[in-house]
Amino acid sequence: MKTTALSLSLLTILSLSAASSARIINVQRSIQGGIDAAEAGDTVLVQPGVYRESLQINTPITLCSRRLLENNRNDEDRRWIDSTVIEAVDSNRVISIRSEQSHVRICGFTIRGGYTPESGGGIVGALSNASLDELTITGCRASQYGGGIYWVGDCDSLMIRNCIITDNSAGEGGGICLSVRPNATISDCIIRDNRASNEGALFSHAANVTMHNVLITGNRSGDWGGVMRLTSCTEGSARVNLEHVTVVSNRLLNEETEDNMVFILANSPDTRMEATVSNCILWGGDYPMIKLMGYLGRCAIDYSDLSRGREGIRNESENIEALIGDNLLDSDPLFVNPDNGDYHLTENSPCIDAGDPDSEPDPDWTRADMGAFYFSQNAPPQVAVWIDDFSVDEDCGTVVIADLDTIFSDPDGDTLQYAFGGVNGLGMALDEENVLSITPDPNFFNDSMLVGINAADSRWMAFYNFYISVNPVNDLPGRFNLLSPADGYWSGAHDSIRFEWTASSDPDNEPVNYLLRMDVKFGHAVDSVSYDADSLTFRQFPEPNDTIPWPRGGHLGYEVEWWVVAISMEDSVRSDSTRVIMVYPDDVKDGQHNEPSSFNLHSLSPNPFNSSTTIRFSQSAESAQSAVRLAIYGLSGRLVDQVDLGRLEAGEHSIVWNAEGLPGGVYLVRLESGGEVKTTKAILLR
Repeated sequence: MKTTALSLSLLTILSLSAASSARIINVQRSIQGGIDAAEAGDTVLVQPGVYRESLQINTPITLCSRRLLENNRNDEDRRWIDSTVIEAVDSNRVISIRSEQSHVRICGFTIRGGYTPESGGGIVGALSNASLDELTITGCRASQYGGGIYWVGDCDSLMIRNCIITDNSAGEGGGICLSVRPNATISDCIIRDNRASNEGALFSHAANVTMHNVLITGNRSGDWGGVMRLTSCTEGSARVNLEHVTVVSNRLLNEETEDNMVFILANSPDTRMEATVSNCILWGGDYPMIKLMGYLGRCAIDYSDLSRGREGIRNESENIEALIGDNLLDSDPLFVNPDNGDYHLTENSPCIDAGDPDSEPDPDWTRADMGAFYFSQNAPPQVAVWIDDFSVDEDCGTVVIADLDTIFSDPDGDTLQYAFGGVNGLGMALDEENVLSITPDPNFFNDSMLVGINAADSRWMAFYNFYISVNPVNDLPGRFNLLSPADGYWSGAHDSIRFEWTASSDPDNEPVNYLLRMDVKFGHAVDSVSYDADSLTFRQFPEPNDTIPWPRGGHLGYEVEWWVVAISMEDSVRSDSTRVIMVYPDDVKDGQHNEPSSFNLHSLSPNPFNSSTTIRFSQSAESAQSAVRLAIYGLSGRLVDQVDLGRLEAGEHSIVWNAEGLPGGVYLVRLESGGEVKTTKAILLR
């Protein structure tokens, strides 16, 4: 995946795939900066926060919050919408769109606080196809048309879906204004508590509009169709289709004026208005719910519940054909809780199964109900608890995902049957208790694998998707054993020693290197050497440039503990055992100790040290005739300690020097005997 960071950590651009030029532009500071960087087809992904900007979109892109990335959408869960806010700055509109005949999508925001002395305080679009999905548009104002949304000019498709348009205001069309030939669909929306001098909710002017599953409530206006005015005009004809729309609890600012809630007007003799009202509830007030006026047109109204029934429709034009069906109701819809804005139907509502029998059935496969919200008589399974995307490590064994009986519920109490689908290698399984688990294959890993689960009753099926990632983990190399030399092996210091061990294998097929390690008994830590081999031969220690402090002579029988470490990438495993061998100096033959041929000071053990160290030296037969004196000096030449050892026999000797009370540093060890002087360094650590 390609990642490019722009200046000021403003945004990150991610390519969607190697085969696609479309990108995701990740925005954290400036949305307009992301829009300006976008090309046609790109997605500008905005992280949660409040952005005080006025945006201009001229390119066919998708502008979205994290809501668009959710795998399982619950329409009632608007947390990403509520937490990703675009707020107008300096009394401007919030978003302006002009991408002629190209498609712009905006999804998952709260848009608030826009103002314009013209039209479109929240969003304004011109000559553009667009999808406005899952938005909350609130607190926006326009002096002329469309406080929340204003759309003008020819466009093939304007989709307004799952939006809440509330508390906006304008001269006309407080919530929405559609003008001059846009083809618009408004579905699954709530248009609430907007206000205008005319048309509190919506003004449609020479537009083709379909409204489906829309609640219009709490809107206020002074005149011209309190809630909606739907017109044709000299600029063009109009077609309006209202289906499953609930218009309720709206009011006129001037309560003394008798006016209608929905005003359908054919405003020109040269154009035509076509309107259909079906499966709707228009309720409240003694004034007409629908008024027809103007020139050429036809309006078909049936299978709806209207205040005052047929009398709630007033046709004031001889030129408009009113086709009023025989299936209108004039009955209280029996909403659940209208005082608190809940306009779902109760189980005794006369609007249940009273819609057009030829229209699409409700989601429960029963006859269509009237109004924006159907009453479920056989509810489908529901997702009760969400499973977040998660990850496990490679070779994790069995991991329980969830008890599906807690993830899904059936409102009717029906028994649910489950099925699942995923990626080969995940090892998904469902036990008799409906517990879903995964057991990934050995050495299997993959990123962001889509897993699907469905729950079905006798009629319905609910789907749920989420992602699982199996993270690659480097496996430990396989265990192995030492072969030779065996415990107790004796060797001369200059003899060849062949170290051997069995091979270790890596489950991930990575190369295995070996580290042979040795520790000398008297505290000497032998440097480690790494070899890409399973055997190794040391010859004639020490070589001239060898850093291993191998004994040359003087002390009988050094114990050397050795082991091997197998290394694969960042992981390693130690041999199953360690072994100890004996290395004797050159002057030991057949177990007999020969006298040293010269006076010599050997290395200190340990060195460096932090309290005491052992000083070893050898006396030849010649040097044994003289007394031995040991002196310790600081680097400044000051004598800090001395010991007169007297005359010693020829052979190996040692003395422990206790440096207690001396500061840390480098000291010179000086040994004198018979006019010979040997010197070495000692490093004291504190």
